[in-house]
Amino acid sequence: MASTIDAVPDEIIYKIFAEIKRSNSPLVPCLLVCQRWNRAALPYINSIIVLYLTNLSLFSTSFNPTHGPLVKSLTILISYSTADVDVYSQDSTTIGNTLGENLLALSPILPHLINLTTFSFNIPPFSSALVNVPRDSLAALVDNLPVSCVNLEINTATSDVSASSIDGKHLCESLRHVLPRMKNVRIHLGAMCSSTFGHGPVIGERPENIDNFTPIALLEMESLLVNCQRAMYCTPLCGSDDPSSPVIYERSNASAWSSLYQALRCLAQKEGHCQASAKLYLMGAVARDTRDSSKYNTYTRDDVLRETTIATPSRMVWIDRHSCLLRTLDGRELMGNPAAIMQIAEGELWRSSIDGSRIPASLLQKESKGFVAKLFVPEVVPPEILRTSEEWREEYPKRACTLWMNEKVTGMRLLDAEERGRSDVFSPQPVVERTPRGWQRESPERGRLTRED
Repeated sequence: MASTIDAVPDEIIYKIFAEIKRSNSPLVPCLLVCQRWNRAALPYINSIIVLYLTNLSLFSTSFNPTHGPLVKSLTILISYSTADVDVYSQDSTTIGNTLGENLLALSPILPHLINLTTFSFNIPPFSSALVNVPRDSLAALVDNLPVSCVNLEINTATSDVSASSIDGKHLCESLRHVLPRMKNVRIHLGAMCSSTFGHGPVIGERPENIDNFTPIALLEMESLLVNCQRAMYCTPLCGSDDPSSPVIYERSNASAWSSLYQALRCLAQKEGHCQASAKLYLMGAVARDTRDSSKYNTYTRDDVLRETTIATPSRMVWIDRHSCLLRTLDGRELMGNPAAIMQIAEGELWRSSIDGSRIPASLLQKESKGFVAKLFVPEVVPPEILRTSEEWREEYPKRACTLWMNEKVTGMRLLDAEERGRSDVFSPQPVVERTPRGWQRESPERGRLTRED
């Protein structure tokens, strides 16, 4: 006679697994309940894997290749909260060298993951100072992805240390080789160039290079987002002198944004090179004018296919990092840390679970969900990470900013995100707080509104 535990329906077992995963507790003990639970838990445990600095080396040395076909999603999450290292006793280069070695050791395992559909290497923005990521190790990961992988995220938050690797590998070329089969892609690197999207001399080094550029085709691509901003400025071209240094790059021919935009425009203008419904986005930014407080830090998301731009204004309301304000095109006003705010400005194309695993948002939204989406535990966003301005102001009633005071005294909404046409793409301006008729600003620096005499 079957035991009571054996009689539990599969649907109940999977709900138990989901609750355990949602609590971020280990699933391994489920393997020991009985043989039936062991068989049921193995795919669940191995289908969505998240690796951290603490377990990356162990996984690379002990993973059983026979379990490779069970893996559907693999995320490498590098963050302060999962580092388990004394960041004050080890510099970012030392940690980065160790990480690079572990990533190179992981690379030969990837071809065994023959059913892998989603791969993510993700460093949240506030953890970018933790580690300098060698680009050759990232190239090795991309080069070894199985052909089944159609969703890719490579996000170093611009902490990759060099634009060209020591063994001659060019990360942009590695990406170019896999992009034609991809469906959903998000990239945020410290330096990039047009080699990501085609063959020929790098666009941006010389004006005539665009005439000799041959783009690849992205026929499978549904969503592509390349973030080209660092600290509200553009990231540089590959090969720029010391691209890891905090140099200000405007949206010029020397920037990654300019090179990638022109490459993607070449691709979009070629008949049959991409789907008409594809989302091909480049993320940039325009820094606020310190001499004029009515001009805000502005995130720009450029739709290359449709030649439009969503300009989203942002500002710090208070000194702590969870006090960043963002106004969206649909009228929302949100508060959170810059990492959460950036995700909103990008369009929330990728989502995180409570354990850090990453997946394209479109996979969670489809009615007919795949295996990964069924097992994916949706994120639980702590209120201090992202909340409405009403919730934030209720908790901090004495904190305010000039915008809120101006809107209160005028009785008008003075700031919104903007949808712009193609004329603003190459020379974007920050979003400006409106000055209503009959009102004036005390001074450009202070920005408070008073009635005209």
